Amino acid sequence: IWRPTVTFDERSTARIHGFHRGLYLWSRVSRGTVERAGLVMGLDTGGCCTGVAYRLAKPGLAQALKDLWDREMPMESYRPVWLRCRLADGRAVKAFSFAVLRDAPSYAGRIPDETLKQVLACAQGRDGTTLDYVIKTLAALRDFKMPDAALERRIRRCLSMA
Repeated sequence: IWRPTVTFDERSTARIHGFHRGLYLWSRVSRGTVERAGLVMGLDTGGCCTGVAYRLAKPGLAQALKDLWDREMPMESYRPVWLRCRLADGRAVKAFSFAVLRDAPSYAGRIPDETLKQVLACAQGRDGTTLDYVIKTLAALRDFKMPDAALERRIRRCLSMA
């Protein structure tokens, strides 16, 4: 949402059904290490959520898709999916995305708040801390006028735990 890394012709908020966003994947490179795993977001089955859909630019499309695949699939923690979504202007489109693989070794599922608190306090990897990643994601969701109230509450709760 906040770091698309691809050239796009259009960007829009989009609502999907059948999946929800959460901190469901252990990260042992980008937001953590083998010794102290971090967490990253993923789409898991059930519920619904609002996100951002990008229409990629045709020039360089093949390279953009390869780069996107390389970025998201190094640990094979996701499965590629086509999602039906409703854009902000009412259009219904199909969008390519990645959903978590529940049987992947990196699948964390819904971890207890105490574990999340420790991850937020300590996990750091090649691309920074899990906390920074979460803060940037929540800020981007607010900037796009689609805050994730449940995730915001959970993060506040974990950051304020004694």
